[in-house]
Amino acid sequence: MKWTEYRQLSDAALKNELLKMIEESRNLRFQAAIGPLENPLLRRKLRRNVARIRTILRERQIQGVSKT
Repeated sequence: MKWTEYRQLSDAALKNELLKMIEESRNLRFQAAIGPLENPLLRRKLRRNVARIRTILRERQIQGVSKT
């Protein structure tokens, strides 16, 4: 997803997406420990998307705006 698409999601949807990404990141980390990954750049993309989502949630928290 793109940055603008994440901004349109509600807080609950963002948190749900964040949990999925963290779980997928954990699975990729285990796969990397066992052997080489098919796409090693996927870990970087996941890490950056997690940071994007956390930034959006934090911005909303600071502004006091909650999308439901």
